[in-house]
Amino acid sequence: MTVLTARVTARPSERRELAQALLTWAAAARREAGAVMSNVYEDVEAPAVFGLVAEWKSREDLEAHLRSEGFSVLMGALELLGDPSRLAITRMDDDSADDTLRTIRKQRETKS
Repeated sequence: MTVLTARVTARPSERRELAQALLTWAAAARREAGAVMSNVYEDVEAPAVFGLVAEWKSREDLEAHLRSEGFSVLMGALELLGDPSRLAITRMDDDSADDTLRTIRKQRETKS
């Protein structure tokens, strides 16, 4: 599994337009090959700050998305409507995800 995350801050006067661009991107990304999920969130403590999370079956699927016209359109919208964004790509195979969850559970049990 490969996950793309981003934090985007809209310029106050452009919040609505950026939100629409993000929602359009998420809907289109969900239909691409290898897409598992794609969601947009708005920070309830900081209006006009958005989070994007998109999960892909493989790094190759994500790379194909990053080369797509839809992603290019998103990046253009971010330049016009938002402040600089922070993008991150995380690759986590099933074993490492399971190991991470086991570690967290053990830490909680130890604290109890």
